[in-house]
Amino acid sequence: MRHLCFELSGRSLYHITVVELENLLRLRALGCELSLAEFGSDQAGSQLLCQLPFTRIKLAERFIRGLPHEARCRAVVQHCLNLALALEQHLTVVGVSSAEQHLALLGMGCESAQGDYLALPLDREALLRRLRGDLRLVPPG
Repeated sequence: MRHLCFELSGRSLYHITVVELENLLRLRALGCELSLAEFGSDQAGSQLLCQLPFTRIKLAERFIRGLPHEARCRAVVQHCLNLALALEQHLTVVGVSSAEQHLALLGMGCESAQGDYLALPLDREALLRRLRGDLRLVPPG
């Protein structure tokens, strides 16, 4: 279960029941990660980081579109990295679409990212082949 991560998003997290919270805590006790998706969007604010047992923050794609050239984008990513570190969590940046963005993130110390530049989405069969260790992935067609 160590590599299993549940991604949670949506406004419903602001009105979580005691039973739902207990289930999230059970998942954490089992060693699963809990990720707050779309951090910084209207649906996933910093209030949730204080209320729920997250282990990972997933920074919304819109915050990295200007990387590496826009200073404000760099500042947001750097501050989110610092926030994750202070909260003893991990940060995953979503939406990496170019080598420039990837290199900028690596230069800032970001260790986890997602996006089309890094890997295209996989269909069921390609995912199963990857999980089995067969690296000969067939492109979706």
